[in-house]
Amino acid sequence: MIDKTKIGMNYTLTWQQLKTNFPNSLPHYKKKEVETIKRFVQLSILPGTYSFDVRLPYELTDREKNLPEPEQKMMISLKSMRIDAIIETNNEIWIIEVCKGLELSYTGKILGYTDLYKTIFKPNKPVKMGVVGIDDNVLARRALENMGIKIWLVSI
Repeated sequence: MIDKTKIGMNYTLTWQQLKTNFPNSLPHYKKKEVETIKRFVQLSILPGTYSFDVRLPYELTDREKNLPEPEQKMMISLKSMRIDAIIETNNEIWIIEVCKGLELSYTGKILGYTDLYKTIFKPNKPVKMGVVGIDDNVLARRALENMGIKIWLVSI
């Protein structure tokens, strides 16, 4: 489980809780992304504990440290990276990007998030990468899968 004292976490629920009580909205998610991850949960693809909108720690620059405290908090909020979802199962941890359609740009994003997650939290389970979307893109799919990123396409 993620140490919540190290990062900002907006929503953490078990798979069973989500199946019966999925929130109508999630911070920083577009409507289609909420529908996409909700459908993913309903299909029982990865039972486990789901954490949404996981904010990675951000270290203020020297210049930002000289700002008043409210502005420092604003900088942290604006500049910290956010992982769409982290799913912890019995055997592994999944870093998940939720999208409408597959894009090649997700390659760098998810590789970076996964590396940062491993560096910061030093998990004792294997960390895997996945993208959950609704629209396919053959070229993006090939690149993502060649880098070890699992793709799930769901219908909503």
